[in-house]
Amino acid sequence: MSLPYHIGNGVFGGLTPFIATLLTTIYTNDKLAGLMYPIIVAALCLVIGTLYIQNKIDPPIEA
Repeated sequence: MSLPYHIGNGVFGGLTPFIATLLTTIYTNDKLAGLMYPIIVAALCLVIGTLYIQNKIDPPIEA
């Protein structure tokens, strides 16, 4: 479980400053262009999390 965690943090967390700087240099008219990448990654994680969440509060009772 540690390897996917560290790969995810390295890719999405480590590349965030580079991608944000790249987006602000490409889209010079939009001052908030660097925020597109973190917002898109957070929205994607929210969608994936809500699709694959399981109800662990009340597991089915087996008789």
